[in-house]
Amino acid sequence: MHILLNTMASDHAAVGAWFLGPRAENADQLTQYFVQALTDQANAWKALYDGDPASITEEMQSDPKFKEQITKLSEMFTGLSSLLATYSIPFWSPRYNGHMNMENTFPSVVGCKQLIFLIVVSDMDRHPCDAV
Repeated sequence: MHILLNTMASDHAAVGAWFLGPRAENADQLTQYFVQALTDQANAWKALYDGDPASITEEMQSDPKFKEQITKLSEMFTGLSSLLATYSIPFWSPRYNGHMNMENTFPSVVGCKQLIFLIVVSDMDRHPCDAV
């Protein structure tokens, strides 16, 4: 039995490596993947036609209007990120899934159907012609 439990725990650990985790336990790893992907793409863009001149020059980047737009973009990104973090439905949470998204139990299904049946029968008693 002890070997089985150790195997199950090890399998659970292996699966855990593939997800961010409900409490963002693997956030550092995901951040590393994002940085690597962005770095690889930037390096590929720089290497392609490396003899071509820069389209966005250092002079442009030092222009006040450029900086103003970067500030606006940063503010909008920060605001959107904050709103998403605050108001997104937590589909990633096992607790949320357990309470909101998973299959209903038989008692809840039967109780709901009974309630519907009672409402229909009650309505038929009051308005027998309308219920047909």
